[in-house]
Amino acid sequence: MSRPNKSPDPADDRFSQLSASGQLKVNYQPIVDIQDLNVREIRISLATGVKEGIKEVNSGFLRFIAGIIKKQKLPLGPVYSIAALRGGWFDDRNAGLFDEAVEIPESMGVEPELLKLEINEKDLLSLPARSHRLLKKLRRSRLKLCLVCRDTMLTSLRLLSAVPLDSIKISCRPLRGGVSGLREREILNTIISACHELNLKVIAFGVKGEQHLEVLKNMGCRLASGEYFLNPVSLKRLKENLKEENKKIYLRPGA
Repeated sequence: MSRPNKSPDPADDRFSQLSASGQLKVNYQPIVDIQDLNVREIRISLATGVKEGIKEVNSGFLRFIAGIIKKQKLPLGPVYSIAALRGGWFDDRNAGLFDEAVEIPESMGVEPELLKLEINEKDLLSLPARSHRLLKKLRRSRLKLCLVCRDTMLTSLRLLSAVPLDSIKISCRPLRGGVSGLREREILNTIISACHELNLKVIAFGVKGEQHLEVLKNMGCRLASGEYFLNPVSLKRLKENLKEENKKIYLRPGA
């Protein structure tokens, strides 16, 4: 006996409708090993001016990513780092979204280890202590977690040990020079060292030139993204700039 057709998921509907109308764009950006251009992660984000129904858009976004991974439309090998719209995964405006982040990949037959959720430091600090229990729940689900720090100084270094993180993203802004930049570089170096002591991967974002790379190498930071490598692009453009060698994905030189 044939199964009755399931009614369309409102989350998928809203995401699909916005995509079809051009009000929403999915961007892809490689995160590479600066030593050999091996693509270790692919950051997937949304660009849209839509302000209503954000939770439904984020839910549809999760299903979309799980779907293209399952259909092998994305390069196999890297982890897929996902940035939620407005407020992140634990914001009250996205109530219940973290549960869906746990349930959707498994329900669609996608290995949770392939996904990493970006968590904004400022938003995380504004939430009550229960957010730490939610993070542990996500960690138990085998999803990876990444804390994104927009400023050089972490609001609280205790977050590095208190939250079950896989990696931390830091801005390259302090590497742009100037007298004040020297002190910020020292702080940046300290943060990178602290992360390594805690077995956290460090990803530098906003890399603009070779000078940034040399400083990052000296600090022991190997993973990076930015316009020096490739700005956020469409999936088609991303694939055009990648190559496969020995079952690993690399960014083409000069991409």
